Amino acid sequence: MSTADYTVRCETCLVVIRLGVVATDRSPDDVRVIQALNELLVDYGWLPTRSGRYCRHHAGAVRVRPRTRGAR
Repeated sequence: MSTADYTVRCETCLVVIRLGVVATDRSPDDVRVIQALNELLVDYGWLPTRSGRYCRHHAGAVRVRPRTRGAR
């Protein structure tokens, strides 16, 4: 059992959060490890998206931002 340590920076500002995810016999890039990281970010008020991760102060603006044509 190992811990994958991540430093995540907001796409809009300079806010950084550091989290550790227990990754039992998995690569730090494994989909399940990344999903666990994203769930922790949500617990701390962050918004993980396909385009990046946003701190709690910018998450609201990203949620209400109109989607551009062709975006998924």
